[in-house]
Amino acid sequence: MTYLILLLVACFLLYAALRHFLRKKGLSVRQFFAIYIATLLGILLVVLGVRGLLHPLFAALGAALPFLLRAVFWLPRALQLAGLFRAFKSMGGRASAGGAQGRARGSAAMTEAEALHLLGLGQDAKEADIIAAHRKKMQKAHPDRGGSTADAARLNAARDLLLRLRGKGKRP
Repeated sequence: MTYLILLLVACFLLYAALRHFLRKKGLSVRQFFAIYIATLLGILLVVLGVRGLLHPLFAALGAALPFLLRAVFWLPRALQLAGLFRAFKSMGGRASAGGAQGRARGSAAMTEAEALHLLGLGQDAKEADIIAAHRKKMQKAHPDRGGSTADAARLNAARDLLLRLRGKGKRP
């Protein structure tokens, strides 16, 4: 019981000392408590080391090691899933890749107004403007960079339509 009371007093004294020394740093509450918890963990490790009680901690780490290795194996897939989520979020949450009105894939052809809107161009866009806007949008929408194939196909279709209407024809 006395160890518990001493521990609580030590935690409070550490809190007061950190509060006093870090007052002028302008830290947020979250940053302050992150420093506080890291300091507590550091002190705990030092105390366990001095008292010779670190071996249970290392035993627990050894028991957790197979699970950690399995988690490392799944980490690239989790990052890939996070990239897909970011791409979906950047599309504004639209699940449909069919068009501005959400029509089904493969239905009516894209109109000139939709193509201009998709590439972010005005009615007076020239051939060079169309190509530059397509390149800029494709850098974000390309499947190799985390975009979807549907978005890339829509951008290509918009470029081809606008170039065809401007007399350039479909690019090879």
